Amino acid sequence: MDSSGLDVGLLLELRRVHGDACVARYGLPLRPPGQLFTAVSADVVVPGTRPGVIDGRTAELLPRGVRVVAPAANAPYTAQGARVLHQRGIVALPDFVCNAGAVIGYRSAPDATPDQVLAAAGATIANLILAALGHPDGPVAGACARAAEFLRGWWGEPPSPPFSPMR
Repeated sequence: MDSSGLDVGLLLELRRVHGDACVARYGLPLRPPGQLFTAVSADVVVPGTRPGVIDGRTAELLPRGVRVVAPAANAPYTAQGARVLHQRGIVALPDFVCNAGAVIGYRSAPDATPDQVLAAAGATIANLILAALGHPDGPVAGACARAAEFLRGWWGEPPSPPFSPMR
């Protein structure tokens, strides 16, 4: 971990040359992958990783200062992980809402400026998250309930929530 930040240019070059092994070439000590989220000091954790990384154990081990998990990848939570985060008072934002900017932007007016597209997508995502926050089982459950309600109008009973079956 480097408290001064990462050299993104170097990291991208290492990624281009070495693929996933770039992390071993960056020059910082390596830790086991399981410590990625448990050895941080942050208010917000942004998992941009494989499905199911926030399982019950990882959710239990997140440091006390973490207040929000805002995923940048799909299905980061297992059902137990989302439950534990909710019990701990850590806001687990729904991945499919956090990642919906491009889809929402696609529905913009043809003559919208880039600033208008960004503003509209940001407002839509904020409104969806605010609505989901009020759910008694947490925002992931709230967003899933809202999505299920929407999908029932098209398909009947929707599929189960997008939790990772992994872990």
